[in-house]
Amino acid sequence: VADVACGSGSWISDLAHSSPKFCRNCEYGGFDIAREAFPKVEEWSRLKFVQHDCSQRFSDEWLERFYVVHIRLLVYAITEADLKSLLKNVVEILKPGGYLQWAEADMKDWRAVPRESSVNFED
Repeated sequence: VADVACGSGSWISDLAHSSPKFCRNCEYGGFDIAREAFPKVEEWSRLKFVQHDCSQRFSDEWLERFYVVHIRLLVYAITEADLKSLLKNVVEILKPGGYLQWAEADMKDWRAVPRESSVNFED
């Protein structure tokens, strides 16, 4: 399983730590453009964190390597121009027949409103 734009790596770390019960040979990769958020001691044989700009092609070692690629909350971090290359690059790291799981928030219904003095935030 690969987690693209993994940030702190919490999603992929949680998955890797909970999966030994049903997947002893699974391999996990967290990819992000900034390594500063990666866990400091979270590297173990089945979980690797790699600094990578996913708008750029992955190196050959990652091609067709993962059954599942997970992406979430990336819509505000990429440009429309980068979307096509990012999608192409992500599909290349999937094994044939693999799955891409991409989740985004539905932001059209979100709005910022000023705090009213009559609103009680303590309840």
